[in-house]
Amino acid sequence: MEKIEGEHRRILIELGITPEEIEIANLRKNYEPIARKLQIRFLKSLIENSSKSTIKMDLETSRLMHELRNANNKEIVNLEVLKEDQEIYPIAIKKLMDQFADIIEEDIGIENLRGIATNIDLIKSVMEKYLGTINEDFVRFITETTPEIFDFNAEMIRRASDMSSKGRKISFEHKMALECSAEYISTLNDFEFLSLIEGKGLVTEEQRKSLHRTYREIGREGLIKESYMQDAWKKIADEQAKSTEKLYTDDDGLSH
Repeated sequence: MEKIEGEHRRILIELGITPEEIEIANLRKNYEPIARKLQIRFLKSLIENSSKSTIKMDLETSRLMHELRNANNKEIVNLEVLKEDQEIYPIAIKKLMDQFADIIEEDIGIENLRGIATNIDLIKSVMEKYLGTINEDFVRFITETTPEIFDFNAEMIRRASDMSSKGRKISFEHKMALECSAEYISTLNDFEFLSLIEGKGLVTEEQRKSLHRTYREIGREGLIKESYMQDAWKKIADEQAKSTEKLYTDDDGLSH
């Protein structure tokens, strides 16, 4: 999305984003402050309305979140879904999260993360180490972690741990490092993410060429095959839209 307008604008305002915040974001083409404000709104609703047996939001927040997702789907499903979405990106994301988590645990320390936004000496130390490197933007993002963001993440990690009894045991510290890494990755646009995984060598040469294919290179048969994937995603989007409609007749709200 190049600009917040139309349906997206209406939903965001209902979610508590002010027209002034939207105007500033459009002018700067920087939507991270809005994304963070939404994250806090969603997490706060989850924390206030969930229990050990059920994870859910309040009905109004849940409705608006689903409406926002549906508005995004209208744009997303009009794009060709190429094989990298299924075969390359998930593996690259996992490797990237692991690398970023190592930076947090080894150079910052989870015990220092909560207060890092005001720890000038630590910010200076870690920024000097990564200045001019491919990790610079990630480190700058992490140094902006506030106690509020840290506490939200910690509460969600605790609740997720209460709900799950399967899988290998992972320490709280590593879960927090992975969560912060995932938050940073979610702020990247497609070009930034592609440049990052290429720069870190997380894709093979063959995969790199695949990511840069043109439609002419894919060919008619390839486009037909990949259109089936697009149809599958459209079906998912349609089902999600139906679930949103159900929210307006379901007094119990939505459980996740």
